[in-house]
Amino acid sequence: MSDIKFISLIFQLVAGLMPLAVLFFGNRKFSFEFTLYLTLSIISTFIILITNYFKIQNAIVFDGFQISSIILLSLFYFRNIQSKMLSNVVIILGLFSLLSYSIELICLGYPQKSLVIENVSFIIGPILFYIDSIVSNQTSSTLVLVNTSIFFYKSFSFLLFYFLVTLMLSNFWHIHNFIEGSSKLLIAYALWKLPKTAHS
Repeated sequence: MSDIKFISLIFQLVAGLMPLAVLFFGNRKFSFEFTLYLTLSIISTFIILITNYFKIQNAIVFDGFQISSIILLSLFYFRNIQSKMLSNVVIILGLFSLLSYSIELICLGYPQKSLVIENVSFIIGPILFYIDSIVSNQTSSTLVLVNTSIFFYKSFSFLLFYFLVTLMLSNFWHIHNFIEGSSKLLIAYALWKLPKTAHS
């Protein structure tokens, strides 16, 4: 593994730990689905780091996290978008992403177009959240920042996954790792803005 790829994975891992550290040590509480998403992200990044180091096949880890993230982010948006119509659109997009991902895994053995579909779905999700926030005028700055982080990450991922084969062959996958790590730092900042949980 190249030095830059290893450094990018370490950065991705450390940055990914920051939101969970803020929640745990800062006595903050946030969406269960999103917290689980962050936790699985850390676990998968750690396993990928280890398997890359020992040159072990880790596609199942990547695929498992992608499927989990589709489910968890769909539920996160479903519960945080006030409009019934828009929240149902998010669930439909999530189901379509999950179905396309599953079909490609079964038929091809690896995701291809479904990665693009998944990213487009979760670019639309944050846009719907922005629309809902403007219409309802009832959302927290933390949710807006978390939403912005997801929008930022998925927009860049859309471009990266669209050129997935070229990136992998050219060893430019570290770009994805730095982008994801940066989005996690923004999430950590957003969660830090939450009020501390009172303990009885």
